[in-house]
Amino acid sequence: MGPEMELAPAEKFWRKRRWPMLGERVPVRRRSEMTWRAERSQVTPFHQQMLVLLGLQDSKADWGSSVMEALIESRAVSFENKGLLNISRDGAIQVLTDEAEGLKFKFTDAVDIGPDGKLYFTDASYKYDVDHAFLELMEGRPHGRFLSYDPSTKKTTILLKDLYFANGVTLSADHTFVIVCETVMMRCKKYYIQGPQAGSVEIFIDNLPGLPDNIRYDGHGLYWIALATDSSFSKMLRQRPWIRKVIVTLDKYGLRPKTERNGGTIAVNLEGKAVAHYYDADVSYVTCCNKLSHYLYCGSLISPYITRLDLTLFPATATATATTTPPS
Repeated sequence: MGPEMELAPAEKFWRKRRWPMLGERVPVRRRSEMTWRAERSQVTPFHQQMLVLLGLQDSKADWGSSVMEALIESRAVSFENKGLLNISRDGAIQVLTDEAEGLKFKFTDAVDIGPDGKLYFTDASYKYDVDHAFLELMEGRPHGRFLSYDPSTKKTTILLKDLYFANGVTLSADHTFVIVCETVMMRCKKYYIQGPQAGSVEIFIDNLPGLPDNIRYDGHGLYWIALATDSSFSKMLRQRPWIRKVIVTLDKYGLRPKTERNGGTIAVNLEGKAVAHYYDADVSYVTCCNKLSHYLYCGSLISPYITRLDLTLFPATATATATTTPPS
């Protein structure tokens, strides 16, 4: 375990108050408890930023707007498990790639775009699909992959194998490496794509206080990592692995107790040092947090609203328990 967390005044307030009460609720149209939808007819610059929150990334390349089908996006547009997609501005959908080395993608998750137009993305699991994500978490085996797709050659390359629920990805501030989140292991790795270390991998941040989902760079020195839930349940499963089968059986019959809590986000600087941890006991399944101006917008997979936090009132200045591993 790491040292005791030192809480900033903002974090102490968050521990006493419900997260949505801190900021403003931005309602999102809801099709069902697990799906969000953005109506194209109502897309504004603000809504485009909300799409980024939900895991959609606007392409900087000329060939269209490339996105990765993640949990809520794929269900909303009925393209579940289709792989890496290119969606043109007129709504035409093209499958760019759906397999690598003969193995189909089961759970394409997150994507970011390199300066040369290459797409870097994750396949969370080659065994379980979106609807069975809980089984992937419970099994806790390395079924995930981190890949790249070159639109000029249409080539898909596996960059990293044997990842434990490969999740969020983001390009580094200087574009020399890509950060990849491993949800089950509660850590993020960095894979170098340029420079003398190109092709090598090392730990960016380890021992996170929760299960990481998506990660975003804010352009001002901080990466924001969404934490779906805290680490207490996962640590218990590691200590008592026999409980996994019991939990899966209970979940099959709809009897699984709710263990997800203290969802939120952790802010990490360029060196991989945690500088703030925002969370709430009643919040879970936080999927992405994005900083726009002085506000932090966070979305959850199960909440029909997006939370907006004014960072001028609650600045990211605290220290947290997450640690980094120095390069080998």
